[in-house]
Amino acid sequence: MTLEQGPKKLEENIVEIPEVSEEILGAEAHDDVARDVEKGGWEKKKIEIPGVGEIEYLEKYVAFPEKVVQETGGVKGYVRKMVSWEKLAKYLGISVEELKKIRTKGFLSSQEEMREDYGERHSEEELNSYPKKESIEKFAKADGLGLMIKSMTNGEFINQTMNHVLWGSEIKTPMEQMSLPKDLFMPSKVLNKLDVIFTRDDPTVPFQLNDFEARDISTNQRIPRADLFGRAGLSNEEIEKTSRQFERFSDQEVKSITKKILGVKDAYFYSTYGLNLTNPSRLWIGYAEREKRRGELSFDGIGTGRANSPYFSSLVLGFKVDTRNAVLRKYSSNTLRIIEGFIHEIKSSENVPERKYIKYDDFKYEAEGAKTLNALLSKANLSKDNDSISVVRMIRREDEHPRIPLITNHPDIPELRWCHADYAAIPTKNGYNILEMVT
Repeated sequence: MTLEQGPKKLEENIVEIPEVSEEILGAEAHDDVARDVEKGGWEKKKIEIPGVGEIEYLEKYVAFPEKVVQETGGVKGYVRKMVSWEKLAKYLGISVEELKKIRTKGFLSSQEEMREDYGERHSEEELNSYPKKESIEKFAKADGLGLMIKSMTNGEFINQTMNHVLWGSEIKTPMEQMSLPKDLFMPSKVLNKLDVIFTRDDPTVPFQLNDFEARDISTNQRIPRADLFGRAGLSNEEIEKTSRQFERFSDQEVKSITKKILGVKDAYFYSTYGLNLTNPSRLWIGYAEREKRRGELSFDGIGTGRANSPYFSSLVLGFKVDTRNAVLRKYSSNTLRIIEGFIHEIKSSENVPERKYIKYDDFKYEAEGAKTLNALLSKANLSKDNDSISVVRMIRREDEHPRIPLITNHPDIPELRWCHADYAAIPTKNGYNILEMVT
């Protein structure tokens, strides 16, 4: 969304954010909803959702401070729509207590099912902590949170977006304790620079660039490990240590080597994997649940409504096909030129003896990345897959999906940040929030 395309009374609803610390960068000054409503900081709205009913929500525009606008490449802020837990329960036709059970226990197992299948293993208190079958049926009738999210975003979010799901285990603050002033991370970078350099979860392997490779900015050619270490000015002791197995690095050594390597001025780093997404209209529901309910529920949203609803323990980022996010368009177009060069480089090596039998797998990630970037730039780059829109098709029944290539340290490519998504769905302690970024 651009500022000119914003909702009515956008200027009247602006909440200026004071300069804040990095921990709450881009956040609202507070999250006292009742006080804000009383003072006119929120606009009360309602929308009729066919087949379910009316839902009431609050809306306001939040402006980033100028410092954040500059750091994010031009993201001005976001429109926030929030449905309180009480209003959400009313819309679903269940009690607040039952909604809380769905939030904490999920929506795949009912109290009745748990009692029948595991009654002897669990206490009555534990069994009663699951939602009733009737509550889950009403949740499913509303497509979980799906119809609400789609209706509040003109049918765009989830339907027309490639989606990235952050699970609760990946977020510091538990969802039920989150508040946007304190925990909003949208302006932060997708990449943790330490993850570019070190595979920190496995100290038994020699130093490596994780899923990244170093490339020369002027030629786009791969930089061999020894050459990179030389350009970085690593000491002989550091180079020797990086080649040994079962070698642990202290935090200070990690920071020192990372700083030296990322300081190489003529090198950038490219992820061969990237940021994984789902095709439009789909969400990952998780392999365990897919196996558990095979035939009844589908991980990609083909099946009963609740199968494709976001969990209350997850946060969803939506990257719109033919994105309106001006910064994401710049990132996509500049990155696409580089990725297409990689694909050409791999294909042109077909006549080299050791690459005689070139296969799709040799440039699979680059191909998926190019398709994703093209889709972010134009709706013309979509295909039909099982009567739904696809960016990347399912091949050999593998879970293939769109992915945004990640590049860092390149002078022509802005650092990808979470606020470069078009939409975000964030459950917090006050309610369920839909954010649309404004550029």
